Amino acid sequence: MDQALSVVGRRGQRWHAIRNVDSNGPNNRSTERRLRHVSNPAVSDVARAIEAYLAGHPGAADNEDGIATWWLPSMGIDVPVARVRQALDGLTERGVVAVVALPGGTIYRAAGRP
Repeated sequence: MDQALSVVGRRGQRWHAIRNVDSNGPNNRSTERRLRHVSNPAVSDVARAIEAYLAGHPGAADNEDGIATWWLPSMGIDVPVARVRQALDGLTERGVVAVVALPGGTIYRAAGRP
């Protein structure tokens, strides 16, 4: 099973890592693999992070600001709301994310959820 981790380096750099936990192994070993520095990720990286967050939190729903302020920083990603908006537009076009218009504003959630 893979788990997303947020890692902060000695100089304050943020890294995104995947932890592979093999609970069936003889020693319940886990390994960590550093993927890359994500202080200025591309829109595609932000989209993948949002997808990963929704996979781990299928009931999650929030607006653009909430995603930029809470979801992504919990994964070690700090990006402006404009980049989150671009990623959400792409995920919406692909049918991964659903847009829900509410009286107080728009929220985003995993598509296919009731």
